[in-house]
Amino acid sequence: MKTRLYIYVIATFAVLSFARVAQPQSYDYTSTYASNPEYHPGGYVDYQAGIYGQPVAYSNTGYGAETGPIAGGNYSRFDRASKHSIPPSRQIWASAEYLAWFSHGQNLPPLVTTSPPGTPRNLGTPDTPVAGVLGQPSTSVLFGDNRDGDGLGSGGRHEIGYWLTRCMDFGIGGRVTYLSAEDARFSATSTGDPILARPFFNTELVPGGAHDAQLVAYPGVSEGNVSVAATQYFLTGEAFAKILLARQCGFRYDLIGGYHYSRLGSNLSIQSFNENIDTANPPVGTTLDLFDDFDVRNEFHGGELGILAQWQQGKTLLKLLGKISLGNMNQAATIRGQTVVTAPGIPSITTTGGLLTQTTNIGSFTQDEFVFVPEVGITLVRCLLPNLDLSIGYSFIYWSSMVQAADLIDMSVNLNQQGSTPFPGEERPKFDFHTTDFWMQGINLGMQLRF
Repeated sequence: MKTRLYIYVIATFAVLSFARVAQPQSYDYTSTYASNPEYHPGGYVDYQAGIYGQPVAYSNTGYGAETGPIAGGNYSRFDRASKHSIPPSRQIWASAEYLAWFSHGQNLPPLVTTSPPGTPRNLGTPDTPVAGVLGQPSTSVLFGDNRDGDGLGSGGRHEIGYWLTRCMDFGIGGRVTYLSAEDARFSATSTGDPILARPFFNTELVPGGAHDAQLVAYPGVSEGNVSVAATQYFLTGEAFAKILLARQCGFRYDLIGGYHYSRLGSNLSIQSFNENIDTANPPVGTTLDLFDDFDVRNEFHGGELGILAQWQQGKTLLKLLGKISLGNMNQAATIRGQTVVTAPGIPSITTTGGLLTQTTNIGSFTQDEFVFVPEVGITLVRCLLPNLDLSIGYSFIYWSSMVQAADLIDMSVNLNQQGSTPFPGEERPKFDFHTTDFWMQGINLGMQLRF
């Protein structure tokens, strides 16, 4: 669906471009351009759009079948049918790009496990669990214990700008970039075979604690289901000014400066439901519904400064971008959890906290950090029509500090706190901001329109 939307946007640019080309206007180049030689030193000066829009001096390269002198230069690429069809400077640029990017991702702990049929629940006592327990040779991880969100994600980047001067040495613009990383989802249902479990470290199982597991489905004991969803999203917005620093011999250098906003978020939710079918442990039919949710938002506000360099040869333009943003990153985390117990003939009982979310770590938390965000990019542009270009490029963006949902999970749990306050033992799980760096990189495919 997203890919269709990007194709539609790009197709719209193409239709608009053909519509404008189909209605050429005639100009008296003798009076318009010969009287303003500073606009076309050695040729007509126009600009390429793309990353921040690009003025280009076209000299000694004609795109039409005929060439001729204009104030000492050649006709530009816009002189296709007649030397009197050269349009004036186009002061507005707009672009749409499809992004195929990879990101740094996040490290998921082991969240769902299983064991082969016949694996005992314990070694004879409740404090010696085996089925679904981490560290046991028979246990395997069904979900988690890997890196998530580092696969290929799809997104878009849209830009619009306006030259405030005819000679295109000062302009303003805005750019929006968004990306949805590859979601990770897992779901499993069992009547007991296969075994389904949620692993954790039980701080009160034995002195010093030991690995344990909450059984979701086990033969003759319980049946149920478990689902996990991990999502990430990314959005930036920029408002910038572009100032010409130097321009000569097909090269141009611009100073880029402005405001930079970034919002990067992630969410991780785990839900399990199981029903007691153990006749030796009534009441049979009692259900247990556990829900854990970890949500993170990273919001950056800062200023950006950089250099945009370009080199033009014929119909081809090469652009190099390097900039850095400095500012504040507000990091907000929210942890929620809930347990619902329903016994036959008795109203449901709802308590705060699931399995990995307890009263010791549930809540909303914020912190602020100074962050730097460098960005580099390279783009190759090819002219198709007088006001339409195709582009392909590479971009890399880095954030020096980031919090992700998986970093909030504490696998150590003190089950004594369920339904009792105060409770004996260690206050676990606990909350802590575990920050890491973060990057995104990938290929950009787009079209640029000038009008």
